[in-house]
Amino acid sequence: MGPDGKLGYVPDYKGNRVIDFSGAGYMGGGVQLPDVQARVTVEPGEGDATARIQQAIDQVSQMPVGPDGFRGAVLLKKGRYEIEGTLYVRTSGVVLRGEGQDEGGTLLFGSGNKPRNLIEIGSSKGPVIDNASMTDVTDLYVPSGAKTFHVKDASAYKVGDKVRAPDRQCPLYNRNRHGLYL
Repeated sequence: MGPDGKLGYVPDYKGNRVIDFSGAGYMGGGVQLPDVQARVTVEPGEGDATARIQQAIDQVSQMPVGPDGFRGAVLLKKGRYEIEGTLYVRTSGVVLRGEGQDEGGTLLFGSGNKPRNLIEIGSSKGPVIDNASMTDVTDLYVPSGAKTFHVKDASAYKVGDKVRAPDRQCPLYNRNRHGLYL
């Protein structure tokens, strides 16, 4: 515990730190969640609710984006919802909301015997990769929790760009394990 009353993490001999997730969450955390108006309400019922909830999500996904950046919320009323499949929220501005966080509230119950994600959020397209911006990371080692690192040529980047390192799924991975692209 530091003199400011906050936890302080000391890096190991390689510079690795416990990763700081304090900036994760809505708007980077520390911001009250908005109260988005419910546009469609789903009631609990017997059997698999996957199709009913997905239909509500799809309906809100077709609505125009308001000035606040939201299309609207799908409100799942208190009760138990059996989910035998996967729910997909593929459009921005759609909120999936329940009522309550305990046994008396909204409960999504993954049923069936097939392992899967109950909810997937985000585009199915994946990131658009700009291979022309690929550059080498020049540091021999980038420790976990690092906030900076050095690259061979940063001229293709500007403040605010999102960058990522290739993973094993990327065809460029085996050619340049230390590559970085937009």
